[in-house]
Order: sequence, then structure tokens, then C-alpha cells
Amino acid sequence: MALMTRNASLLPTMRLALLLGSALALAGCQRDAASQAQSGNTDIFTSASQMDEFALQVMTEDELADHDLAGDYGCAFSIEQIGEPLMVARVFADSPDSRAEMLVKYGESITRGFATEAGGSDAIAKGGSFDTAGLMVDVALTEEEPAGRGESPPYPAMIRVTQPVYGEAFIEGFWTCGANF
Repeated sequence: MALMTRNASLLPTMRLALLLGSALALAGCQRDAASQAQSGNTDIFTSASQMDEFALQVMTEDELADHDLAGDYGCAFSIEQIGEPLMVARVFADSPDSRAEMLVKYGESITRGFATEAGGSDAIAKGGSFDTAGLMVDVALTEEEPAGRGESPPYPAMIRVTQPVYGEAFIEGFWTCGANF
């Protein structure tokens, strides 16, 4: 009888430990969502949503000229196959320790961020995760075949923009990468 009473008193503690462990596991899974999408599991990128609360704006060539990005390999995300980008990233292609720099226009100002992983062009060619001071931007290809032709064809893709206050929003578009892009 004493054994049952002792185990019964541990039950609330065990439940709390299980609950806390589950919460920590879920928190870790949220960061892994973009890397899972890049490896072919695109379940998190199933639909686009409007970004009424927070929106990325397109950047013009003049605006981009005022913000140099280092690197010899670049990618851009745009809503149209050929159009002004919502996001651009550049990296040194053959430098495995290189992390891409990126630009997004948010709240009428251009914000610089960095890829969360190093790896040169391999780290961003099929998407990637990028972090700024106030936004997390994840890019994932939604199809393996390009939507166009040429040296740097656009691939159907989706970005997830996460902002701590407003949550997350999704934008469908195209991810185009290439040398000196």
C-alpha cells in the first residue's frame, strides 16, 4: 500500500515533465520546418495567405543598387516569373563557410538579414532560412521542375514570413538563382 501511495504522488510530477518535454519538442520542430520543406517535405507550404498585418514590398533596381550584397551567386524571390523581387540573397558560391546575406523591404525600409546556415550556393539554391532583426523568412521550392527555361530558370516556390507580433504568412511565387544574379 505504501508503494502505491508513493507512486501516486509522483503522477502529477511525471505529467508536468511530459507536458514540458512535449512543449520543448514542438518548439524545436517549428525551426526545422523550413529544412524539412527543402528536403522534399513541403507540407508546411500548402497554401498562401494574405499579409494584411505585415507585408513585404517589392524592391526596385534603384533601391537594390543602394544596398550592396557580397557574393558571386544570388537568388531572388518574386511573385511573377519575371518581376521585381520581394527578397534577394547573395553568397560566395564555392565557400562552404559562407552564409548568404539577404534583403527584404518591410515597413517601407529595406532590412538586411543572413542565412541561418552556411554552405555557399548549396545552402540557398533550393531555398533556405533567413533571419533579420524582426523577421524570419523561410524559402522552399514547391516543385522540382523549373517554371521556365534558360541558364537561371525560376522555380515555383513559397516563402513563409514569421514576425513575432503578427505570426506567419505565406506568399507563393518563384525562386530564381544563378551566378552573378
